[in-house]
Amino acid sequence: MSEPDISSLDYFREAKAVRPGGDLKLFDGQIAKYFLLRTGDYSVGKKIKFDIFRHGLRNLQKKFKAETNETLLMELAKSTKFMISLPFRVIFDLYMSEDSPRYDGTRYDTMTRVYSSTLNNLLAYPKDTLKSFGVSLKGLKFTKLKFPKGIKLNNFELNSFPVLIVEDEGSKAWKKKFEEFIKNRTNAPTYFEQSVKEMLDGTLFEKEYFEKEFGSSPTIDEDIPF
Repeated sequence: MSEPDISSLDYFREAKAVRPGGDLKLFDGQIAKYFLLRTGDYSVGKKIKFDIFRHGLRNLQKKFKAETNETLLMELAKSTKFMISLPFRVIFDLYMSEDSPRYDGTRYDTMTRVYSSTLNNLLAYPKDTLKSFGVSLKGLKFTKLKFPKGIKLNNFELNSFPVLIVEDEGSKAWKKKFEEFIKNRTNAPTYFEQSVKEMLDGTLFEKEYFEKEFGSSPTIDEDIPF
């Protein structure tokens, strides 16, 4: 959770995959990381986007445990149903929304969850769905298109699928709300403030943290965050 998946001169991009019946998992530690990148000097001028891919594969660990990463990648590419690209402003509002379900247990990382059914609704009715979670539409630009045909991955032609791109063209109202949140830190999920503190003092990168997070793996029959 310590690095964006793609970093360029203009963007930090986070790629997320969601299985059928699964959910988009917005981990407290990860959102705290992007929160600090969004508000810190390091990311001045950079935009942060989350690219969410909804695929059609179930029981990934069980089915592909003995397969190569290349085989898994190919099957994921073949089964992609749609893609939604959201700016951090929208992601942060979904994360903070009282209508977004939370996991605050101890078995996995604490997180806000966005169900796959919500992503389906977001693709079909983007404005109404975001409004239902309290997301302001001011300054947002919505573009629907199709992933082009003829694109190949390892000589395999990918299927065309729907794409929704939401861009943040600026909203003074949201900027003011965000600045007020930074100042007061009100209505934050339980472990958000703790995650920000751990990110700032470096404990998220200590050996104990990685042992805690990656030292053991759930069994393939568990509903793991994937």
